[in-house]
Amino acid sequence: MKNFFPRTFSLLFGTLMLAGACAVAQPPATETTATTATAWTEAAPGVRWRELSPGRGRSPQRGDKVFMHISTYLDDGPLFHTTRGSRMPVGYFYGDGQMPAAFDAAIATMKEQGRREIEFAPEAEYRTTAHLSEGDQFSTSALVRLDVVLLWVEPALGGANAATSTGKGGETP
Repeated sequence: MKNFFPRTFSLLFGTLMLAGACAVAQPPATETTATTATAWTEAAPGVRWRELSPGRGRSPQRGDKVFMHISTYLDDGPLFHTTRGSRMPVGYFYGDGQMPAAFDAAIATMKEQGRREIEFAPEAEYRTTAHLSEGDQFSTSALVRLDVVLLWVEPALGGANAATSTGKGGETP
């Protein structure tokens, strides 16, 4: 009995050290390993999307106010703009012409908390009212890639009130 405690402690300590070493040796989980991209789907001529994470909840309907984070990349890879850094999501009334119709088509079946990659070919000439108000900020010959996360959807209030509803802190572009 005299040697039981030191030997048990030794085995237990050795097992914990080995388990700790194994845990450290494993690569950290990254955002890319947590997503599984689907095949590309054409939303409109020159515009396609693919699901990175399906999400759950509501999909937008005409007049709903949608809130999302958008990261915009140009065809050669650099990040052009993102709302994630400021933590201020974009909010707009879905289907009311504030975003290009092809963009609305690309997010039509998205669900809250879903994530999609959307590509606008140069001939699709991606522009939003925000881009138009700030002038032409990137070449019209650039492929534009958007990484979009649909945060939440506020149902339309109905009738004339749907276009004047305010959201949960987002800005309308």
